[in-house]
Amino acid sequence: MRTSVLVLFLILLAMGILGLHYALIATGEIEEVFSLLKLYSFLFISTALSVALLVFLIRNAQDKAAYAFMAIIFIKGGLAIFLFPQLLADNPKLTRPELLQFLLPYFGFLILETWCLVHLLNAAQQPVEASED
Repeated sequence: MRTSVLVLFLILLAMGILGLHYALIATGEIEEVFSLLKLYSFLFISTALSVALLVFLIRNAQDKAAYAFMAIIFIKGGLAIFLFPQLLADNPKLTRPELLQFLLPYFGFLILETWCLVHLLNAAQQPVEASED
């Protein structure tokens, strides 16, 4: 799968998840705790950058891709706490549905990153077949 198709898939998935999240807030089912634009912008940009970095590493230093992925996840978690300080705030403490507003999209994008890494590594492992003329 080409990188451009992967990025297009990321964009469509992010828009779909954002639309669903916005619809739940609009119906009054849940209350908006985090700015949806800020949350999804952070998740999309960080996911796109990490996938781009992983594509570069797989092409140039494939054996370092897994270590880079772990480092990216660690940095992404730190940035999330920095950008969304209400995650650690005691006053007011977040309820479970409020916390899930952050965790579900965060882990959804994390699963997507992991899928991309596995797909890219599998594609890099497959030998190129010589064409017979």
